[in-house]
Amino acid sequence: MAAKNNDADTATIAKAGMDRTTFDWIGKGALNPATLLKVPPCGACHPGSGSTEYIRGADGTAAVDGDGNYVRLDTDYAELVDLGLVSESMFDGDLFPMMAASSTNENNTGELPMNPFEVTGVIEGDCLLCHMPSYNFGARFKQISYRNYQWAAVAGANLGSISGKIFDYTSEAYNNSKDWASGEWHWDADPTVSYASGIDNGNIVIKGEGELWLKGDIFVSSPNSAACLRCHSGADSKKRGFSWAAGKDVHFDQGMDCIDCHGLAGETDSERMAHNIGKGYARLGSVRNDLDGTNAFDCDDCHGEYILDQHSDIFGGPMHLDNIACQTCHIPYKVDNMGYLIDMSSGNQVWMLRDGTTPRWAGDFGAIKEGFVWSPFIKKYDPDGAGPMPEKYYPYGAKASTWFGYVPAGKNTIQPYILRNVKAVYDGLKSEMNARTVPVELVVDGAGEKPNVSDTEDIVAMLNGLAAHAQTPAGGVPVFVSNEAAYKLDGDTLVAAPYENAETDHNFSIFHNIRPAAEALGANGCTDCHSPEGALVNTQITDVSGFLSTRDIETNGVLDEAAIEANGETMLEFAGFSEEDQAIMLDKEQLEVVGETGSTSECFIEALM
Repeated sequence: MAAKNNDADTATIAKAGMDRTTFDWIGKGALNPATLLKVPPCGACHPGSGSTEYIRGADGTAAVDGDGNYVRLDTDYAELVDLGLVSESMFDGDLFPMMAASSTNENNTGELPMNPFEVTGVIEGDCLLCHMPSYNFGARFKQISYRNYQWAAVAGANLGSISGKIFDYTSEAYNNSKDWASGEWHWDADPTVSYASGIDNGNIVIKGEGELWLKGDIFVSSPNSAACLRCHSGADSKKRGFSWAAGKDVHFDQGMDCIDCHGLAGETDSERMAHNIGKGYARLGSVRNDLDGTNAFDCDDCHGEYILDQHSDIFGGPMHLDNIACQTCHIPYKVDNMGYLIDMSSGNQVWMLRDGTTPRWAGDFGAIKEGFVWSPFIKKYDPDGAGPMPEKYYPYGAKASTWFGYVPAGKNTIQPYILRNVKAVYDGLKSEMNARTVPVELVVDGAGEKPNVSDTEDIVAMLNGLAAHAQTPAGGVPVFVSNEAAYKLDGDTLVAAPYENAETDHNFSIFHNIRPAAEALGANGCTDCHSPEGALVNTQITDVSGFLSTRDIETNGVLDEAAIEANGETMLEFAGFSEEDQAIMLDKEQLEVVGETGSTSECFIEALM
């Protein structure tokens, strides 16, 4: 999201200096299943209030007025200026409608306002999003995409029908995914609401002299899992291969709902009324870290009394339970697809799924090759012990990426380029590139190609092009990030650079889709893990560009094992085991000897413990 304050001038602001503003972040999206087009606006899944209702102050947090009240985004622009919350410049990180300002569509009507929220309204907190089982999420989705923000809740709850659209998609948006965001802006539309349909369907009842009341039985006090999945199914499927359905998790099969574990956090009724949903732990993400570990139940809370007894016969002691999370063994495989690789080298976000196929649109993330299963990558979380999760080995959805960034002068941390700027440079150079695409297998359509930058000369050309781009600050150093390293130019030569946060892996911890105990790692003995075919040799790709450009699709299929081995690391390699200790870990007989005599190297003990 764009910074609150932006000092760029009008010539460069839309193309370089600002990322998506709050106004565009809420509503930029499109839905047209007929043409495989589904780009949800971020505001669709956010339940309202917060950043969809209140403006930021100079420090980036919610602003308050002199009386200590939060200031709404739809406050009169002149009043916002008086409060010192916006400048006379139009380029406010909350208010600036970048898409509308750059639109030259001849069918636009009305004058572009300094504060577009005065026209669209804001999205207030919507209780019915969770507490109404029949809530129409698609209707909410559409109104937000139309920038009819204040009417989204009415449509979602089936309380009425809305006439008028502040933004309407052109035929190109529906027929050409490359122009999915194109449309007409009607700042004079003045949408209206009719509650007749809500009265007819019984969601609204008339009381007294024309008073409209919500019918009480459309509410439920405790949301079911379907309400949670409206937002969480898509995001968590992409991150972790998550699904909540029969046969996918033993807890689902026992009739449990999400809130049975993820209830309201807090010790008192007033604390729980704050509606902070109890969280577990996650390696990635920094949303409400203060709620980490507040879910109502963890494994130990339900199973703790007999966990040690149940496992002692198999493992012979507490070492495994002390160092390995329960989920690591009890989620031995997954049967739903997951985003596996993210190639952003061309300025496009090109995904490859866990089964090796490439999606055409968001709906493809739910597809998977028949019979395909995959095993999570086992990794030790937070070896220095400073993070929120207990220091153990956990299962992860291995995910890797490749991207371009820059290092500001005097800094050692990489800032990613805004993707539209990378795409602009790529589009200007692709006709002269040695290899501007890589072969892929599309989920449905089969063989195809997707844009990619992996040839060394092409990377050099991109870095030179980005160096001249307006987003690169004076003295900034463009870099290419791949294989857990950053590469910069030394003349015309590509060299590795020791910059911070040159990370390509984005591994999301997995805590759901627990399999029956009979399928857990160890149920068939030590060799479920400690063998050359066991879980300890699960591999994650680290060099996305290397894998995509060297894999042999025709001979070895989309998941070319030789290319994975050459461009990835096994769990044992990633954990830092020496080659000698790796051999021991994969040989049950040697391991039993080591367990009696002690390891031959400190690395073995340090990595294991």
